[in-house]
Amino acid sequence: MKSRYLFLGVAVLLLGLLNLWQWKSPGDTGRDRSSAPPGVFRSDDFQLKVGFATAESVRTNRNLFQPWRPPRPPAPIKKVEAPPPPAGPPPKTPEELAEEAARAELGQIKLVGVVFRRDKWQAFLVKGEQLFMVHAGEKVGDRFRVEAIRSDSVQLNDPASHVNGQIQVSGK
Repeated sequence: MKSRYLFLGVAVLLLGLLNLWQWKSPGDTGRDRSSAPPGVFRSDDFQLKVGFATAESVRTNRNLFQPWRPPRPPAPIKKVEAPPPPAGPPPKTPEELAEEAARAELGQIKLVGVVFRRDKWQAFLVKGEQLFMVHAGEKVGDRFRVEAIRSDSVQLNDPASHVNGQIQVSGK
């Protein structure tokens, strides 16, 4: 049995010396794996490589003892609001509406003719299908009053809206 222990001791010592000789050999650092003869192991063969932990992997500056925080959200995008469309014209007052209606009605009246009778001028006015024979101071319809009559025109006035207008003889 003693010879058996002696044999095991010599084998362990021999393996230890071979291992030391393999690690300390001088020309091993520059050799390529392809240039090594088959069956010969190098120190790189015993290095533990896990996942992507290779020599080419990128090192990060991550602190393992710092708590993980989610990445910051991107800066909010500032929306440029278009200026509000310009407001329409302000609503018209009742006076402005009455003035517009008077001007529109004045545009419908036509002077057909002027006659001088009994020392007075008389005008023949047409509004739509209505015919008016008026002297100065009389009304044309419900709105206009005749201010003056001349040989070629008539001056009309709306007392409510203060719209004045002069109508020339049609066809002239």
